[in-house]
Amino acid sequence: MKSVLLNVRVPENLSDRLNEESMDLGVNLSEILRTIIANHFDVELQEDEIYNSNKFIYLLSWILAKKGQPQDHSEKETLVDLKNIVLEVIKDNQLPEHLTEEFEKLLFDLQRFIAAFGTENNQFRFCVLYQEDTFDYTGLIDYIAYKAFENRIQL
Repeated sequence: MKSVLLNVRVPENLSDRLNEESMDLGVNLSEILRTIIANHFDVELQEDEIYNSNKFIYLLSWILAKKGQPQDHSEKETLVDLKNIVLEVIKDNQLPEHLTEEFEKLLFDLQRFIAAFGTENNQFRFCVLYQEDTFDYTGLIDYIAYKAFENRIQL
């Protein structure tokens, strides 16, 4: 479904409350506003295809399986497929900003790994725990939990 950009002016105190809600829930402001508007009109939002796809589930599973496991024995074609899924997720621009940044980190590491494919001691950096470049696994898990339960919890 095609989306349309809306520009809306709201009082500063309402903007502050919306931003607080967004930060509390770990989602971007656009997602909060889409949900509020859809609820007002009693319309179900169409989820973007990527987030309901098997390839996205595969990507999430791969990311979580890599936690603390920098070695990889995948074929280059598989890694290129993963890179393309990450690109699709980033371009979709529906994730909270902090997760988009994490997926960008992952993308750069995948590109680096693919470019050096087949070289000795080539390892992923995003999944090495307790380092500056480590992927925010907790943020991803919290976001998955939020998305899984958002339609079941009535506020």
